[in-house]
Amino acid sequence: MKRKTPAKPNQKAAAPGGLNNHGGQSQTLFHTVFAVAVQVACLLAVFLTPTSNEARMATMGLLVVQAALVMLNKDRRHAFIVSSIFFSSIILFFYIVYAPIDLTARILAAIAVLVLTGFAVHKVTGIESFYGFLMVRSLAGFDLMQAVAHHHPRFSREATDFGASMTFGIPWALRTYGLQKSMGHAFALVLLLGVFLQANLLTSLSGVLQNGEWLFAAVGLLTGFIGLGVLGMAVHAFTILTVPNTPAGVKLLIPFVTVPGEALFAIAVIAIVHEVAHGVLCYVEKLKLKSSGVLLFGFLPVGAFVEPDEEKLDQISLEKKRRILVAGSTSNTLFFLVFLALSLPLMAVIPGMVAGVQVESVPGNSSLYGVLQAGAVLAMLDGKTVNNTRDLFSANLSNNARAVFLQGGQRLETDLMEVVVQAVDQGHPAFGVLQPEDRVLSIDGRKVRVPSDIGQVVSSKSPGDTVAIQTQNGMKTVAIGPDGKLGIQIALSSVGVLNNQPKAGSEQLYGVLSFVLVIFTWTFLLNILIGIVNLLPLFITDGQKMIYYELVPRFGKDRAAQLSTAAGLLMLALVLLNALPYFLGKG
Repeated sequence: MKRKTPAKPNQKAAAPGGLNNHGGQSQTLFHTVFAVAVQVACLLAVFLTPTSNEARMATMGLLVVQAALVMLNKDRRHAFIVSSIFFSSIILFFYIVYAPIDLTARILAAIAVLVLTGFAVHKVTGIESFYGFLMVRSLAGFDLMQAVAHHHPRFSREATDFGASMTFGIPWALRTYGLQKSMGHAFALVLLLGVFLQANLLTSLSGVLQNGEWLFAAVGLLTGFIGLGVLGMAVHAFTILTVPNTPAGVKLLIPFVTVPGEALFAIAVIAIVHEVAHGVLCYVEKLKLKSSGVLLFGFLPVGAFVEPDEEKLDQISLEKKRRILVAGSTSNTLFFLVFLALSLPLMAVIPGMVAGVQVESVPGNSSLYGVLQAGAVLAMLDGKTVNNTRDLFSANLSNNARAVFLQGGQRLETDLMEVVVQAVDQGHPAFGVLQPEDRVLSIDGRKVRVPSDIGQVVSSKSPGDTVAIQTQNGMKTVAIGPDGKLGIQIALSSVGVLNNQPKAGSEQLYGVLSFVLVIFTWTFLLNILIGIVNLLPLFITDGQKMIYYELVPRFGKDRAAQLSTAAGLLMLALVLLNALPYFLGKG
């Protein structure tokens, strides 16, 4: 080991980043002043502007945590600067999350805050950063990975061999593993797809296809998760192109913005079990690991990573490569089953603690605002008794539903849903006349219960004709555009916010169990979703690498790279088609 030669007394040692001591001190002073100014501005925004007491209490809690971190750190100035960046970004992030602005604007603003946070932390600490993503490296977790690899090498190999069959399908497994082993994999895959059918996961994937869940089950058996994912994306892309107002088929997972805050736990579990599994298989197959760590997007923990020796990975056998690469998605699938099993008892117990479904609140734009009251009980839906909110999912809400509410000893019968304007396209005469959140109650005197009621009236008119639209804010006269359309995006929305009403005396236990069930539900759903997406041939996924390595023995490296790149481009095109509603402002 070489010793570093100490600097001579008359020489000035360079400060980190190429700055001399005076420059480094000036930069640190600037960072400190800037951190103080930004944090004071955030505190003034919280305590001097209208906001909730919960927000002020949360801010005080953050201040206490920050003070503790600074006091416990040897370099208190540096700790203050870094914690101020996180403190300010958290405050600003949640201000944006709860701002009364369009969802797309909130998503873009929230992403901007997270990206700037990542850049700022990188600037101050030198932590590796990619477009706001921070890679916090450490050796943490190595002992756990080594222990699992040491005690369960056979299970790890067998599980990932099944994971490969799950990825590519049973015909591939038959060619790769032979008859006996592939039959075992086929039986396990049939059971897994049966769980998907029971959980209605394949129904949600199949979209507009009639009885499409059985087609998806067959595709999953023959072509594995890759076929499932590609077919699901293709079907939704076709639906977007052919069915008006179809929502986007892809979504950024931003807790508190695009998914509830409870999903943050799910994302952490997914990242940990995924990357630990990769690390375990690296140890099982004797592949050296360079590091592991946590991936942050701004201040949000969004993933974890293990970093194998890439040169050594290229040199090991295809069988070992396959196991290492598929380990993450195999682990996600296993934990999908674990958290689904944990959810089932809660799903069985919670309905017995519910006395009925009640109205929690009535939106100000609802036509029943001031008529339907908070606390009213939803007694019946399409003539069937309603016991809990699960009964809402068994009703055909896409065709609206007739509801009976009981309030103050009175019976109120009404439609459960109303047609709401989500956006108005610029360039259409309706722009500036109809507004987002307008509820369309009737058109030309015809009651509007479902979106198609509007389409039937408009289709009977010619461009330039006008229609009279009754909204909760009064009658509005709207001209039909040159394309024969009103130029509005619409959706069904409930007349009130509905929640389960717990039985007397069980309110606290019901609240705790419901909260746990929400967390478990997001965890099993996102585990299987991320597991499938990770196997698709996208340029940043394990699936892309797996396809490349599977093609190399048959086509050679150059041709395999071309074919896997072509698959990646086709998959990218499907992703962009699924994201099309966002680009059109309809997501």
